[in-house]
Amino acid sequence: MSIATGLKRLVPTRDSTDDPFERSLLSFAQLDVDKLRADLRIDEIANERGQADLPAQTPDIFDEMERRIVDTVANAYDLAREQVLDNLNTYAERLHSLGLQNHFSDIESHGRDGVTEFRAELNKGKDRLHADARHVRELESEYDIFRKDNNLRRVADWPGPAMKTFMWGVIVLMLLAEAAGNGYFLAKGNELGLIGGIGEAFMLAVLNIAVALMMGHYGIRNLYHVQHVRRLMGLVSLGAYLCSALCFNLLVAHYREASGLMWESGGSNAITSFFQSPLGLAEFQSWVLAAMGLFFSLVAVTEALYLDDRYPGFGRVQRRLAEAQTDFADEKAGLIDEHGELKDETVAAMTAARDDLNQRSAEYAAILESRSRLLVRYKHHVDHLERAANQLLRAYREENAKAREGCPPKHFGVNYEPSRQDLTETLRQPVALDELQSRIDRTHESLRTMIEEVLEEYESTVETYTSLDLLAGSNSATTR
Repeated sequence: MSIATGLKRLVPTRDSTDDPFERSLLSFAQLDVDKLRADLRIDEIANERGQADLPAQTPDIFDEMERRIVDTVANAYDLAREQVLDNLNTYAERLHSLGLQNHFSDIESHGRDGVTEFRAELNKGKDRLHADARHVRELESEYDIFRKDNNLRRVADWPGPAMKTFMWGVIVLMLLAEAAGNGYFLAKGNELGLIGGIGEAFMLAVLNIAVALMMGHYGIRNLYHVQHVRRLMGLVSLGAYLCSALCFNLLVAHYREASGLMWESGGSNAITSFFQSPLGLAEFQSWVLAAMGLFFSLVAVTEALYLDDRYPGFGRVQRRLAEAQTDFADEKAGLIDEHGELKDETVAAMTAARDDLNQRSAEYAAILESRSRLLVRYKHHVDHLERAANQLLRAYREENAKAREGCPPKHFGVNYEPSRQDLTETLRQPVALDELQSRIDRTHESLRTMIEEVLEEYESTVETYTSLDLLAGSNSATTR
């Protein structure tokens, strides 16, 4: 699992079926005491029962009319209680859907996992860069030893990309020019004419220039070597090259003359003629052919010496080091960019978790506030029902007492008191705001600490990369 996927767990998606929080719009219907007094015919029944001297003095219980009044109010009380319980259950479900009880531990767990994964990715990068730095240091040691062993106090020098392209272009042009020129001269003795001459000339030009390039690069270059044996090899190579180039081009000129006389046996006749008299060319064009081939060969061998540093092997050693240093620098820059994106992603996920926690806690507080207001309204409504019941009872009892001849029952002086059951006893109580805020503060502190750890790890890693850079790339002169 990637860090991006893992850190998304810090802000878990809530159930899409959860409705956004809305404050309860529940309102309790108020009892119309006057209307209820008329609907229950309280005055009429009170007169009738009072004239009959009812209720009796004993037993001391409510009579039928009083019970009707109490039952009517009790029904309204039961309806209100049912409505409040439904709303309280809805609030409880919404509080539960916020998931705050588990969210604190989830943030701590997933956040810590994110920090661990981030640190692991940084360590992987360090391992990769350490290996690259070690390789650069090894090549630097090889480079320093090479310079010391060969008494070199300079850096290698070779043509840049543009100059090297130009030099190879010159070689290709010489090859084509020699092929075309030789083809013209060799066409004399070729039965295919100019086309056949150019074909032969191209093969001879390739051989002429290729030998010059190889002798210049692998042999004559040894003249610059610090060791006497290698210098001797370079001197021998120079002599061998001059001899071979002169002989080869004179032989080609003899071949032109021999093939002009008898094409089928031109090659063997040219060899015989060359060994009998190397400079015995009869035609001026043959001398031009030999001179042109020798000139192109000399240009090719000169370019071979300057296509790379003149000291044998020095350019190759320095290029290996320069390539390793460039690879190290590219790898370091890539890792810093990669780790920077990972750092931003990790911090953003933790910040999103903090913001989500703030939003959840705000919703939690709003639900608690609305819940408290509902309970206050419910209490006021129960008080209203109690007052309404006692007003109706008092109206009934006063009318009844006026119509009686004797004294009213003693319980006429007793008020009705409904059973005020504590609704919250039947429900799971939510966490208090002060306790919730304490846990939020601890979680915020934990997130802040984890973000600081991520930033510190990133800065420490960049500093480590910088120190590796100083160790692995201090000799900037080697990088071209």
